[in-house]
This record gives sequence, C-alpha cells and structure tokens, in this order.
Amino acid sequence: MSLRINNNIAAINAHRNLVLTTMSLSKSMEKLSSGYRINRAADNPAGLVISEQFRAQIAGLNRAIDNSEGSINMIQTAEGALTELNNLMISMRELAIHAANEGFNDAAQLAADQAEIDNAIKTIDRIATNTQFGTKKLIDGTKANSATITSSNSSLVTIKESNLSTGSHSVTLTKTAESTATLNTTSLGLSVNSSVIPSNLTEGIHNLDVIQASAGAAKASSSIDLVDAFGNGITFAAAATTAQLTSAAVVPAAATASNAGTYSVYLNYQENGEAVTGIQTLNVTVTDTMTRANMVAAWNSAIANNTALTGKVTATLSAANNLVFKAVNTGAQYSVALTDSTTTATDAYFDFVAADARGSSANALAFTVKDAKNPTGHTATIAIAAAEYTSMATLIAQLNTQLGAVGELGTAAAGINNLTATLVGTDQISFTTADEGSSYSVKLNTTGGGTGALFPNSSSRWRVSSISKPVLTGSNPLRLEIERTIFMMHG
Repeated sequence: MSLRINNNIAAINAHRNLVLTTMSLSKSMEKLSSGYRINRAADNPAGLVISEQFRAQIAGLNRAIDNSEGSINMIQTAEGALTELNNLMISMRELAIHAANEGFNDAAQLAADQAEIDNAIKTIDRIATNTQFGTKKLIDGTKANSATITSSNSSLVTIKESNLSTGSHSVTLTKTAESTATLNTTSLGLSVNSSVIPSNLTEGIHNLDVIQASAGAAKASSSIDLVDAFGNGITFAAAATTAQLTSAAVVPAAATASNAGTYSVYLNYQENGEAVTGIQTLNVTVTDTMTRANMVAAWNSAIANNTALTGKVTATLSAANNLVFKAVNTGAQYSVALTDSTTTATDAYFDFVAADARGSSANALAFTVKDAKNPTGHTATIAIAAAEYTSMATLIAQLNTQLGAVGELGTAAAGINNLTATLVGTDQISFTTADEGSSYSVKLNTTGGGTGALFPNSSSRWRVSSISKPVLTGSNPLRLEIERTIFMMHG
C-alpha cells in the first residue's frame, strides 16, 4: 500500500502573507495609537536613544512648568493677602483723615474711628499670621536668612565679617570628607556657645551657636582731658612732672618783724578732667620767729584742714628756696592755679604772681605685643614728641607716626607698626593689633614713672576678647555649608 502526502502550496503562501500583513498592521496600529514613530528598539535603535533623551527633557520641562505654576499659586496667595493688607491700610488712612476733622467730630465719632482702626490692626496681624501656602508662612517675617559659603577644594575657611543684623545666628558645617576634622575655636578667635571644641565631626550637618566673631587685641585709655580748666593742653616730656606754682622771690632763711602778718593764697585745683575744686582760700600767720621750714609746715597744715585740697596739693621749697605749691601726683592729669595772694605784713616774706600750671606725662611708651609673627611676645618702645597737644587728631597722628616709624614686629627694625592708635568716642585712645584672635595681646609698660600717666601701665596684658565684635543674637540663622574637609576655622 503506498503512502502519499498532499500539500496546498497556494494556501501556505496565502497564510504566510496574511501573518506578515497582520504584523505590519499591528505595528501601524501601535504607531497610530501611541503617536510615536519609534516605540521599541527594533523600530530604530539609534533613533530610540535620541527620542528617549527628548522624552526625558520634555518630562523635565513639563515638571518645571508645573513647579512654576505652583510658585505662581504661592505668589498669588501672598498677593491676595497683601491686597487685603493694602485695602486695610487705605481704610485706616481714611479713618485717620476723618478723625483729624476736629471741627466736625465729637468724642463718640473719634472713639468709633479708633475702634475700627484697632480692629483693622488686629486683622492685619491675623492675616500676616495665617497666610501660608501649604505649611510655609508667607508674610509673618519668619523666613530665615540663609548665607551659604562653599569651599571648592580648600581645608581652611576664613570668616572676616558677617554683616548680619542683631540676632541669634547658627553656623551649619557640612563635612563631606575626613570625619576627624577639628575646628580651632580658641587660638584664632572663633567663639562658640560650647565648653568643648568641636572635633571628630561625623559626616552630615553640625550646628554651632556663634557667640562672637574675633577682633584684634585692643585696649582704650581712660578718658583724656586734652585741655584743662585753665586752658593748658596735654603735655608730654622726657619724665613725668607735677603741676607747680613757684613764688616770685626767694624766701629768706628767717622772718623778720616786718614780715609778720597774715598771708592768704587763693588756690584752684583740677584732677583727671573732673570739675575744678573752685577757689580755696588758705591763711597762714607768720611771726618774726618763723623759719622757712616753719612756714612750709604752716602752709601744709592749712592745706590739710581744707577738705577740697588735702591730699591733692602740697607746699614745699624749691632747690633755690622759693615757696612752691604743687600737685601731689605727677602727670598731665593734674592742674593747679593760683589766682591771687595777699598779706597784712609790711614787707612780704614771699609773694606770688597769679598763674596756673599743668603736670607732664612721660612720653616713652613701651608695648609688649603677641601676634602671628611674635607668638611669644616682643617689646618695643616709642617716644611721643615732647610737646603740648590741644587736638586729639594731632595727638593720634603723632602716636601713629611713632608706631609706624620703627618697623614691624618680627623684622630687623623690631618696631610695633602692627599697632594702630584710634579715637574711641570723643576722649579715649585705643591701641589695636592688626592680627585678630584670642591668642594675641598687647601690654603697655609706661616708662618714666608718674602716678598720673596719661596711658598707665597695666598689671595684666591687654588681651583680645572673643566678644569684641557685634554680638550675634536673635532669630536669623547664619548658615555655612562647607563641602570639603575643615581643619580650622578662624576669624
């Protein structure tokens, strides 16, 4: 029995063509339904890469548009609130102008106007408090100021001046490498509200409360009275001297009968720029048995009995045996004046011509300074030109000339021109180092002695305070985001 296979070639070809047509129709329908010419890599491999980039860009732009619309909505919310605030203020202005009509209004109308204004103010406060977009308050003033400082590839960030308004400001450090970074907050003047220096910081955000920025070591003098009550300017000399008034003639060794009588002098005194004592009358009786020493003792007894002059003025004899009234303390802070002297004696044992005098301060100033160039300290001396000064500007200019004349600390000249003299207020002079930070100090050691030196020496060094720049207090944060290793932060 034979085996035979029947084939329908025409039918097979028709089926194959139908399948191909169906696949082509499916792809065409897919393109029509999706709206995309390229739906899969098989459609166009290179074209698919380009189209996906376009799709990503289009998606980003669409999202940016949505974001803009959200921002517009937020601004519209704020604008609506501000429009209401503006309307309220216009209404308040109308009420104020209405209340200003004194010829028309009575007490009841004024009270009604005031009540409406009070209500408008409360409404303004309520709108400012409640206006928000989502959870963000828009017009209540709580939006924090934010300053971002990013170091590109540095291990040191230097903050010179924040220029922030008064308020409490926080510093945020973002460390992105090396968790063992240490902040130097003492040697170089950054002061933080912590008893422990931040160290071994982990990755992330670290909050420090800044108390102060640093400044140069500085110390102001006491108040300086450039011109005393008698018109004398501040005087500097090689050594400190007293204010003294000397009799016109030498006092004889012993008084005679013609010298006997009552002697009166009229003294005035001023100390440290304070008010004058006023004219004080001192009386001494001279007898024919009195010697120079007896007469000086009598004047000192009269001074001791005068509450305004005791301990401040003394009587003595000069080397030439002239009678001298002088200040007890030495220095330019003390002045005396004698306005007149009288006697009942026939022949005066001594006499005075009306005059006034002021003491002198020593002109040599020795400074000991610690700074970046001289961490262990260096001492140098300047000499103020010996003269009388009646202008603070002239005195400060002379100080700065002398400070700059001897070179910079750490150089061969071994001077101190990294110190600067400046005016503080109207009557004080401050000496300030150029370098900033709590490791630096300036100490003044005056030479030449004197109890009333214009710049008295300090028993301890004049040291920089880490609170010598404006205090940062309040609610606005200073935000520093530092995106590299921080080894040291200083002012």
